[in-house]
Amino acid sequence: GLDRQLLNLAGASGGLDFGGTTINATNQIELTKSGAVITASGRLNVADFQVTRTGQATPVLDLLADYSVTVDQSAKSAQVRSLTVTATRLVSRSVYSRTLMIGACNWIRTSMKRTA
Repeated sequence: GLDRQLLNLAGASGGLDFGGTTINATNQIELTKSGAVITASGRLNVADFQVTRTGQATPVLDLLADYSVTVDQSAKSAQVRSLTVTATRLVSRSVYSRTLMIGACNWIRTSMKRTA
């Protein structure tokens, strides 16, 4: 995973300090049909996210995202089978949590033809 040392190195030029932030991810990617179909699923976990700049800090936030998607390049389509994002913030010893869930949905790109 990524810890504050790498994040602070990246943010140093902008004066950003990422405190105790850690980022971990697990992903599984499957290529089929000679790479035309890509299936990806995984989890992104951002713990203790906080950014401080010029003495001002954001609240500490935990973020958890789980996803599962398939892209079929031949069919020019993508399917989001699941996407769940949960953000949790500790404020005055109370925990506030919000979850966004998307069920299955399809997206198909079509070309528009111009007629004279």
